[in-house]
Parts: sequence; C-alpha cells; structure tokens
Amino acid sequence: MDTQSGSSNQRPLMKLVFWLGLASVIIVLLGVIAGWLIPAIGMADFLPLAMLSGLASVVIWLSMRNRSRTASPQDQRMGRAGFILGCCGLGIAILIRLLVFVFFLPWLNR
Repeated sequence: MDTQSGSSNQRPLMKLVFWLGLASVIIVLLGVIAGWLIPAIGMADFLPLAMLSGLASVVIWLSMRNRSRTASPQDQRMGRAGFILGCCGLGIAILIRLLVFVFFLPWLNR
C-alpha cells in the first residue's frame, strides 16, 4: 500500500516537470520567432521566463528522481522527457543569451 500512495503523489510532479520542460522549449521558440518578426519586442525578452521554467523542471526532476522509482513507468518516462526538454530549453536560452552578448554588444559600442 505504501508504493501506491508514493506513486499517486509522484504523478502530479512528473506531469509538472513535463509541462515545465515543454513550456521552456516553446517559450524559447516563440521568443526567437517574435524577436525576428517584431523588432520592438526583441529576442531576449522571453529568455528569463524560458530559463526559469527550464530550471524549475530540472530542479524538480533532480529532487524527485530517487523517489520516482516507486512511480509507474509512464510517470518515469514523462518526468525524464520533461527533464530533457527543460535541459534543451535552458541550454538554448543560455546559448542565445551568450550569442547576443558576444555578437551584438560589441557592435553597439562602435
């Protein structure tokens, strides 16, 4: 009975990890598209939100991965997919931020 209660407690957190990871990737993509199409918005305006949701999915998954062994395989896969998506969204957001600093800030000082 202990594993059933642990499994039911894990399910919402694994779903949360998945949706946060997916949101970080979508926010990065929408931010890039909006930055290219609407110059007044800028590409970097959406990056803090994408970085926050990606970091949240990574941190929640890392804190729950040892306890997720009692969860169902579907919940474990959903949590792992959210972790991977969160890492991708966080990595792309950091890469865009670094590229903006490296390429565009020296150009503004000229």
